Amino acid sequence: MSALHDQYGVRNELLLGVVVSITLLALGESTTAAAGIAAVFLVFRAVVHAIQRTVGDYADHVLFGSVILLGAWYLGSSGVSVLWIGLVVLGGGWFLLDGIQHLRHGRSRAERIAPLIADGNGPIHGFLLVVVGRLLLPFRLGSYTDGGQ
Repeated sequence: MSALHDQYGVRNELLLGVVVSITLLALGESTTAAAGIAAVFLVFRAVVHAIQRTVGDYADHVLFGSVILLGAWYLGSSGVSVLWIGLVVLGGGWFLLDGIQHLRHGRSRAERIAPLIADGNGPIHGFLLVVVGRLLLPFRLGSYTDGGQ
């Protein structure tokens, strides 16, 4: 769940807002625009934390996927190519499905998908397995939870 209620969490969120603002300033935005966007970002993060505490651990994925799909609708109305719209819909749809499936089956972020093995002699073994497993997890989640795991 979210740890926004403690002092450390609030400080981290404010620091994240400052980072967003500084990044926008570095990219050439005006000071007022950077401060406004950072404030909207902080409000969005606060809403996400509140929804997570109220609904469940993956409620932020449902919200994030919905926002991305709204962005895809906006891109579609502004005349962007179909390829970009398709990629945005694919990403937003995955986040939405992932959040709904995790909430539906009562899964939390504390549960691991596959182990990562680091022996110190090269790349982390199992990384590709974790990435593919995580991308496919919303489609296979029912079989994991129905099996008693």
